[in-house]
Amino acid sequence: DSTAASLLLWGYARLVVAEDPGGASPLPRAHLFVGAIFGLTYLFRFSSLVFFVGPGLALISRGRLRELGAMVAGFAIVAVGIGLIDFTTWGSPFHSIIEYVKFNVIKGGGKGWGTQPADWYVAIVLRDLGVAGLIALAVTARGGTDSRGVGLGILVGLFVMSFEGHKEERFLAPVWAALPVFIGLGTERTITAFSTLKASGGRPHM
Repeated sequence: DSTAASLLLWGYARLVVAEDPGGASPLPRAHLFVGAIFGLTYLFRFSSLVFFVGPGLALISRGRLRELGAMVAGFAIVAVGIGLIDFTTWGSPFHSIIEYVKFNVIKGGGKGWGTQPADWYVAIVLRDLGVAGLIALAVTARGGTDSRGVGLGILVGLFVMSFEGHKEERFLAPVWAALPVFIGLGTERTITAFSTLKASGGRPHM
């Protein structure tokens, strides 16, 4: 879980760089690289797929289909490689993910290890963050409004996981990994907005 979370954080960070509106026009190859990193994340944790949906939706909403295609292609290259590994080890391509879906999604086999209510993950996040964490979340939410799909990725992932009966705290690793990206973006935007207050003599543009 920690390896997958680290790779997801790397992919999110590269996505932020690729989607930086203040830089040069992003090239599809940057998104190809992001997709490949997402593919490696999937290799170490199949369920991490739910955290890739948000960035894709963000690209679609901005009409950046070329970049979306590059990201999907990068993921597909790694996924095909994983399928080939399964073919050499199990005798059929994509054997691992197929069996994973059968056991966890279709049969609900994970429920045998216990189930939790839908709001369990949210309760865990609030419990672990505490009062100081709520302040950090306020800054985080500020960054989430312009997080290049990272915020949506975490929200969609957390939403989907919340409706899976079997839950474990370790499954929140991607959320904890992405939190520093949120805080960094939110802090940067907040400082930049308030730094213009004195010069403009008006309200900061948040």
